[in-house]
Amino acid sequence: MGRQLMRVMLIAGLLAGAVAVAPAIAQSDALARSERVSGSAVTRVFEPAVKDQRACIVSLRSGRDTVAFGTIVAPDGLIVTKASELKDDVVVETREGRSYTPKVVGTDADNDLALLKIDAENLTPVKWSDAPVGTGDIGRWVITPSAGRRSKLKVGVISANRRAIEKSGGVLGVRLGREDAKVQGVRVVGVAPNSAAAAAHIMENDAITHVNGEATPQRETLVKAVSAHAPGETVKLTVLRGEKTIELEAKLGYRHGTFAIWDRNLQLSGRISNRAFGFDAILQHDTTLGPDEMGGPLYDLDGNAVGLNIARVDRSETFALPADVIRPIVDRLIAAMKTGGKTEAVSTEKAKDTTQ
Repeated sequence: MGRQLMRVMLIAGLLAGAVAVAPAIAQSDALARSERVSGSAVTRVFEPAVKDQRACIVSLRSGRDTVAFGTIVAPDGLIVTKASELKDDVVVETREGRSYTPKVVGTDADNDLALLKIDAENLTPVKWSDAPVGTGDIGRWVITPSAGRRSKLKVGVISANRRAIEKSGGVLGVRLGREDAKVQGVRVVGVAPNSAAAAAHIMENDAITHVNGEATPQRETLVKAVSAHAPGETVKLTVLRGEKTIELEAKLGYRHGTFAIWDRNLQLSGRISNRAFGFDAILQHDTTLGPDEMGGPLYDLDGNAVGLNIARVDRSETFALPADVIRPIVDRLIAAMKTGGKTEAVSTEKAKDTTQ
């Protein structure tokens, strides 16, 4: 369907909806649920744009829970998804309801992508947009269908210019207090729940004196020593607890998800992605999605996939990797798989604050 025709239908549908709900608005301060941005009366107008595009979307499930979506990129069972949401027991479920156990055959850590392979044939791959989306596209409609037979869709608009998102090193998940000259370490005054520090049994009032054998007498040296390592890496900590020196190991976490507990905006945002930073380029849009809806395609009004949803940042921001960024990454991963190679990249950027 041409974009001009789609726009005419969209405007007509929205105007019709506005006329239909006008009496209700006059009687009530609140719109009916069906008339809201992702309500059925609104999303019905966008259905024609993506009705033939949903077969390329799969669910990634762990037990009864959906942990992410995936996007089919080749008919012979190749799927791209958000790597950091994968679980050991993940199962791929297609739109037809068939389930497969996937194998990870490639990763691009810089952009949080994983290429999966399932034992299936004749699948419907995504149709990527040939035209890049970027600066000047603010306000452009975008559509995110969900996976499954009873797939629903959500809509939003591009809400900021295309840009790169800086990378961040791993974090412990502690709030740092005073520097203790007597012990040549830094006191911990808070430990974030479900953080690397909590898993390593770091406690309030502990003094961290060394990271991987490197002395950390000041907050700056401690932050530098920890953030030099990527999320997922393990560091050895020397900790003074009372009069006792103990050795601990911590598997570092992602900054965004770890410190949500101390960020009021993120507390109000509901569920967010643990990894929301460190991408070559992103499209920012305002579609309300959950972290378990990342990994699926983002469509324009012509039914072309302009990107792949990669991170739920907060209550008003979702990031998508642009199609022109995704395509060469996927091509590289597929080429490496076919030649028996392994494509993987990890990079970090040093943090500059005193939370760790």
